[in-house]
Amino acid sequence: MLRLKSCFVFVLLLLTGQVLASPEFVSESFIRAAAAGDTATAESFVYMQNTEAGVLTTLPIAKIVDVMVQKAQAVSASKGGLTSIKTSQVTYIEEGKRARAQIQLEFADGTRDSDSLRLVNIQGQWKVEI
Repeated sequence: MLRLKSCFVFVLLLLTGQVLASPEFVSESFIRAAAAGDTATAESFVYMQNTEAGVLTTLPIAKIVDVMVQKAQAVSASKGGLTSIKTSQVTYIEEGKRARAQIQLEFADGTRDSDSLRLVNIQGQWKVEI
């Protein structure tokens, strides 16, 4: 009975977007899309403010994400491809409005790497902040 309730709660959260909208899901999906060279999908997980340290950003978000994706794809390809992504820790800050996700990556050549992503909650949706 407990297992049935757990499955029901998971499906309910999935349907309401709570599981899919988590910092873990967004972080891993962004990295997976970038490593695969899928700029459009990677861009869908990104949020960028107009200013960076008080200076107006002049490059469009699509160009910035494209450069990030090209770099991630090159790194992934040089290591035989990305085989595993896991969020090892999420730290919430600013009363849950922002988060930092620690990501563990494994590649086909056996190497491992880690990365940290900043996320921001925009109207109930988590986005990678660049």
